[in-house]
Amino acid sequence: MTTITSVPYLALLHQVPYTKVCKEIGITPQQFSDWVKKRRPVPKDRLQQLAEYFGVSAELLVDNHCYLLEVSGVAKLQLKIAYITGKLKMIDDEEETAMLRETLAKLQEEVELQELQDRFAVAIQSKDPKVQRLCLLFLEQLEQQNFSRLDSLLSN
Repeated sequence: MTTITSVPYLALLHQVPYTKVCKEIGITPQQFSDWVKKRRPVPKDRLQQLAEYFGVSAELLVDNHCYLLEVSGVAKLQLKIAYITGKLKMIDDEEETAMLRETLAKLQEEVELQELQDRFAVAIQSKDPKVQRLCLLFLEQLEQQNFSRLDSLLSN
């Protein structure tokens, strides 16, 4: 599976070529490539420039060591939310604003769902047989729509 890092993903969302990003923040395409391929961390001053250029928080772009984050799942959704939030600040058209707000609400729901899926994935991947058995029993009750049984377990 091919992965994408935060800055190329934002460039894709903004429909801006990498060369323009490089030119705007004053770096060479080679520097950009080094960051994208994780050969070098992004210097803090350049990180701030990238964050400002794309209108996002620097924390959405890099890990603790200033290497560009690979984006998938929640991270990708958060970048989309940041992108749309930025667009909302620049739009005066009421109809387009309403559509973007609706899109934001759907993306937020997706974030919540993805976070829940991620939590279940961690639990399911546990090496603890008891945890795996509990997950299985829970899913079986959900699939059988045995909500009264689940409610009774939760109330105890």
